[in-house]
Amino acid sequence: MALLTAKTFSLQFNNKRLVNNPYYPRKALLCYQLTPQNGSTPTRGHLKNKEFTDCWENFVDHKEPPSFNPSEKLEELDKNSQAIKRRLERIKSRSVDVLENGLRSLQLGPVTPSSSIRNSR
Repeated sequence: MALLTAKTFSLQFNNKRLVNNPYYPRKALLCYQLTPQNGSTPTRGHLKNKEFTDCWENFVDHKEPPSFNPSEKLEELDKNSQAIKRRLERIKSRSVDVLENGLRSLQLGPVTPSSSIRNSR
């Protein structure tokens, strides 16, 4: 009998603790049915969490490489993070420049009619 791939196992035996509707916690169970070679009545049952883990460790082919490279994903996230940081710095520097220009043109003292017309635009 061939071992299941990790992806097939995950898809077949989803181990989520919550279901969508209704919202309630559930126990993860792996149901199985064993059919004897002599054709007698199949044996049915389920595995609880600890047994589920044992099944994952013993019956899933872990020699097959994962469907993605975790280190590549981390590098990709780091690049995205660096790009976000650079963008944030550009936004912050622009905002400071705008604020500085606004403060430079700020006039203190009594408002004259000509300056209030010019500043209202």
